[in-house]
Amino acid sequence: MRRATPFIFIASLLAVSLAIFLFPGFQFTGLVIFDLENISPVNNSSFEVGVVNFSISLDDNESVIKNVSLIINDSIWDTNNSGLEGVYNWTVTDLENGEYNWSILVFDLDNESYSTGIRYFFINLSSLENSVPENDSITYGNEWSGAQFYLDNFEFEINESENYSWLINYTPLFDINSTGFLINNFSLGVWEYYLLVTLNNSQGENYSLVYNLNVTPAQPPLSISFENSTIEPGDRANVRGLGCPQNQSNLTCVFYRDGTAVSNPDTTRLYDDDEYFYVYNTTGNQNYTSYSKGFTLTVKEALLEENEISEEMLLFPPLEEIITPVIAIGADSISSFELIQGDSQEISWKVKNTGNTELNSCLINVTGNYSDWVYLSEEDLQESFNLTPDEYHTTYFNITVPGDAEEGEYSFTAKATCTQKSVSKGFTLTVKEKKLELKIIEVEKVRDDSVKVVYRLEEIKGRDQDVKVNFSLLELNGEKISFIEDERSIRANSSKDFKVRMTVDESLEGEVSLMAEFNSEIYSGSLKKAIFLSAPLGGFVIFDELSTEGNILLVVGVLLFLLVSFFIVRKIRTGKFLNKPLFKKKGKKLEKNNTREKRDNLKEEAKNKSEEKEIDENKRKDVTKEKEEKFKEVGDTDKKEYSAEKGTDKKDRKFPFNLFK
Repeated sequence: MRRATPFIFIASLLAVSLAIFLFPGFQFTGLVIFDLENISPVNNSSFEVGVVNFSISLDDNESVIKNVSLIINDSIWDTNNSGLEGVYNWTVTDLENGEYNWSILVFDLDNESYSTGIRYFFINLSSLENSVPENDSITYGNEWSGAQFYLDNFEFEINESENYSWLINYTPLFDINSTGFLINNFSLGVWEYYLLVTLNNSQGENYSLVYNLNVTPAQPPLSISFENSTIEPGDRANVRGLGCPQNQSNLTCVFYRDGTAVSNPDTTRLYDDDEYFYVYNTTGNQNYTSYSKGFTLTVKEALLEENEISEEMLLFPPLEEIITPVIAIGADSISSFELIQGDSQEISWKVKNTGNTELNSCLINVTGNYSDWVYLSEEDLQESFNLTPDEYHTTYFNITVPGDAEEGEYSFTAKATCTQKSVSKGFTLTVKEKKLELKIIEVEKVRDDSVKVVYRLEEIKGRDQDVKVNFSLLELNGEKISFIEDERSIRANSSKDFKVRMTVDESLEGEVSLMAEFNSEIYSGSLKKAIFLSAPLGGFVIFDELSTEGNILLVVGVLLFLLVSFFIVRKIRTGKFLNKPLFKKKGKKLEKNNTREKRDNLKEEAKNKSEEKEIDENKRKDVTKEKEEKFKEVGDTDKKEYSAEKGTDKKDRKFPFNLFK
């Protein structure tokens, strides 16, 4: 064995030398080979974000790798114990400004170490200070790289030494970490997401920014595969449509030959020499656009003359196509979702016969520990249905969360059971406690350049809340028209209406969307509502500044005024306020008197008669006084005689004027 050692050493040295000559991009350290051309990042790289991706390729022909470690600033950041050769990847986040050194360290099974050597990279975040992340747009199915927010993005003063926190709406779909890096936790469907990023400092101050992420529909990756573009008469077509997106609600792909739907793949024998045009088509759904892919298959012209039959065709006629029965059923996945206590949501679920055999007596049911929250119509529960090949059936059911349901996740299973086959899909409902509710009461254009929004805040949690509400008017394509921020306080267990005005262009009319996003110290939410704006009515907006209570009192006052006016007019028309009717006959016509002139005459007449009455009363007093003096002179015996002579008995006196006769 000792004699063989020099030969082994020399052979190994020659092999390594040859490998270095043949593979100059590799670094050989014992039994482990580093591919230095595929190491990332390159030495002395500079980054303007605090996120760096590391990767290296290792070759281990002797299977001696024990573990691989990433070393940053002379400390082990992470160790991979898989012991496999190939590419190793690491992603390091939350890196601050500065210079960093790094290397890759490998240990083999004998605890021998191998290293790439020290390399350097730099983090320079200064160029991003005072820069708010720009709104972003991605295509459905692509990953979003996230957005980095900084303290300098916000108006109020804050330094890194004091306590502060970040908040984001649309949780748990999105999340923002302690350094202000915003990222999504789950795959994003097609939607325009208006994300409210809020920074709170230790003094209780907060400020928010609106960040827009638009996820647009993707083009489905449809394609057509084939064995040959030209076939002989009687050969099978063997054409197949590929790339139809899976697990997509309301998305189907259909395979056509010359405008007629055929099975996919199409294995039909084609005898007529002609060109056959195949189309693989989908109308798309929310996440994918409509798309078609085409292909032309040519059947060669037969070598025989027309109406000529060969001996071979007589001896061996074409065999009938043998179809193997396939029993299969598929169903759309049901995405997990969130509901607030007391809310409900309708779910559409589609099942499809994916085989070539009819399915019979199919029934739909939804099970789970809280299946009583689910409403299915009696028709769906009791009436079965059949499915022919490629036919689908859509069921609609509602889930209503009780108002006293506890927060948490609840699991349900939707199941379609046919005589031959069944399929089921599970989904999760997350229940959140409602602590605050916002309702849009009224939206109208009150002036050419002003839109009034009346909204109601209702406090449910039982504690006073300070609420910040952001309103955005949006075009149908999502473009922002106007934005306003409103801050309100709402008392515990109360509701109150508020009003804001949004400045708009004078020409704005038609259908738009109103996005409302609200955030308090304990709750956040949002809603989007389609509205129609029309030109404001002419004249002045009289009651626009009144509160709801003021409007109610005003309406009641107007009604009372109209009612009293009605009775007054009715009295006047019947003549009960005057001793003469307001209308008199003149021939066969009624001529209306001048009411104002008559009223003035009556007033003057009453005044004159009142003066006459006062004069008569004074005369009566004088007569009475004179009588008393006479009585004293002539005595009691002559009183009657004197009274008879003067005619002063009470029964003979008459009131001079009766106004209300």
